[in-house]
Amino acid sequence: MRKLLVLTAIVLLYACDKAKENTQTESNPIEANSADQENPNQLSFVIDLETDKPEAVRLFSNDIFLNNKQSLSIGVSQRLSSEETSKIIEFTFPEEIKPDYNLYFSFGTKLEKTVTVKSITMSFGEKEISLATKELPNYFLFNKFIDYDEENGVITTKKVDGQHNPLMWLRRKHLNDLIQ
Repeated sequence: MRKLLVLTAIVLLYACDKAKENTQTESNPIEANSADQENPNQLSFVIDLETDKPEAVRLFSNDIFLNNKQSLSIGVSQRLSSEETSKIIEFTFPEEIKPDYNLYFSFGTKLEKTVTVKSITMSFGEKEISLATKELPNYFLFNKFIDYDEENGVITTKKVDGQHNPLMWLRRKHLNDLIQ
């Protein structure tokens, strides 16, 4: 009977020790998840700009491939009120959504204007890139509706053939560096 009692006590001690180990290993993923929540895999842009004619500023990407063989186009807009000529705007894409090919900024299609981008900060998870005004041509391309004054760092939008659609897009190399 004593042997049976000692054997039962040993089995109980061993089972309690295993339960304690399982509780500790289960708590580690929770800590990792909370650390991931501090720097989620969200594409985020903070742009500090100044303009003479306020209008909606839009960040968008087309043809983002999803896991289920579907594609998605996504855009995030912020409207500047008529009194705002200077503003810090933050754009954030949903978690785990990252552009495959392109990422565009639109400065509005209604009015011709001048825009000074004071700074842009781009981040995805742990990676962050901060740009000053004069660095824009190294990171962005401009379409035919934009004249960029490299000396002053001023973007001037213009109509071409009666159309006005000023866009600047992040160069593919820098987009890949950011999201991969």
